[in-house]
Amino acid sequence: MKLKLSLTLLLLFYGLTPGPILSKSTLPLLHEVLGDRNASKGSQQDMIHKYRSVNLPLSDASNCHLQKTRAISTVFYYGINCDGNLREGLIFFSRERRKDTIQDGFFRLLGVERIGKRDYIKISLNQSESKSLDNGGYASDIEFNYLKKPPSRLKVEKQEKIARDHLSNANLTYFRTIAFDENRRKEAPSGLEIFFDASCPLKFKEIDESFYWDNTISFVFEISCVKNSPYAILRVPGNKRNKLMASNHEAKTPEKGDSFLAKIKLRKITNEQAYWEDFKIYYE
Repeated sequence: MKLKLSLTLLLLFYGLTPGPILSKSTLPLLHEVLGDRNASKGSQQDMIHKYRSVNLPLSDASNCHLQKTRAISTVFYYGINCDGNLREGLIFFSRERRKDTIQDGFFRLLGVERIGKRDYIKISLNQSESKSLDNGGYASDIEFNYLKKPPSRLKVEKQEKIARDHLSNANLTYFRTIAFDENRRKEAPSGLEIFFDASCPLKFKEIDESFYWDNTISFVFEISCVKNSPYAILRVPGNKRNKLMASNHEAKTPEKGDSFLAKIKLRKITNEQAYWEDFKIYYE
């Protein structure tokens, strides 16, 4: 009895209010919503409102199950697979990198997140209460990953800040996705403004003076979170005095490896190159 009470209080402290796993699954309904190309954001919101407090099973008797489709850093994309028919449209913002397998448990619908031209349903993932009790009597979900004791408040606050940054910087999340997914680039909108925050700063590499004939130079940076993609290199033109503008001031020539934040507009993207404009560079 004491163990169950302690577990409940722990879940409440971290905002993980326990709830029963739905006996009659809504996975086929969710599969239908994800597959409806004419489904509006309102229909997604209606379903979220109806089932938000419900723990949805990862699989059910109707032969439907949650399936991960791809992952970019700590952002994971999921779909519902019913009888081999996979329909995507779910997204999970994690606090850390995950293994490829989905642990036993349940998931919940949180809200709608627009990334690029598409609306995704945000979800949270948790291990079941019964699974948690098997781990020494402590709550263990795949968001917080409790081991033998709860993490410190400082660690939890840091993890929550990372998650909030992902949620508040959807355009950067979208750019990371299309940088590693060739199929997604076809639907990339033009004129997408991207803020390269502390999770993905620009790293200075060198000065490019190859355009010497018109007496202009550019400052070459590496986009740290996509450095293994075709879009890792970004060139920022100097001002009329061939100086780098940072935080609205002329900056000294950076040292190799110096980090900067930036707000830049993605004019267009191809399989070989990204085209940028409207450069605004900031000190980290």
